[in-house]
Amino acid sequence: METRQHATGRGPAGTRQPVTVRLFGGPTALIETGGLRLLTDPAFDAPGPATGGTRALAKSRHPAGAAEGIGTPHAVLLSHDRSVDIDNLGFAGRHLLPTVVSGVPARAGRHTQRRNIMREFLVEITTTIPEGTEPAEVDRRRAAEAVRAEELAATGNLFRLWRPVGELRSIGVWRAADEDELHEKVLGTLPLRSWMTLTVTPLESHPNDPGRADATA
Repeated sequence: METRQHATGRGPAGTRQPVTVRLFGGPTALIETGGLRLLTDPAFDAPGPATGGTRALAKSRHPAGAAEGIGTPHAVLLSHDRSVDIDNLGFAGRHLLPTVVSGVPARAGRHTQRRNIMREFLVEITTTIPEGTEPAEVDRRRAAEAVRAEELAATGNLFRLWRPVGELRSIGVWRAADEDELHEKVLGTLPLRSWMTLTVTPLESHPNDPGRADATA
């Protein structure tokens, strides 16, 4: 059950601002004050076992609300952001991050704002239809592929996708917490995956990139 707590804080010039805190369970809370919406440790996954590096982890309770129901926060505060630590940032939370205006890791010495913590990968995909495959099966998979691509775009995992002129392959920018998640939770869910040959290149921002999202003020 979601819990709301109300208080007041100090705004500009000492003015009093109402503060509302929505508790979702565990470390997750939405703090609203003065028109700002701040989200802490978005752990919105459903109960069940989860992979956490070398540790066996399991979540026992549902969150008090869904990530899709909170709107767009102005910032997210993470107590830590290592991919193996899912106690404060599950898959549902990671999928929320591309919509956030800025993220602030709270670990000591790391107060740099950034758009989100998902890494970007350049992925080249060549799809080869096995000989003898029925046309109806090809059509079914292609239709399902289009639906899944739309879903992954909505979660921020599929960022851009191109097709070289005159070639039957695609080149795209895909996002995930790490390369293991990219293969297992993103590319591995594509209906055409078993027919695909992939080349994955991890990306990082270039200092001269005019569109850098990780530049500090």
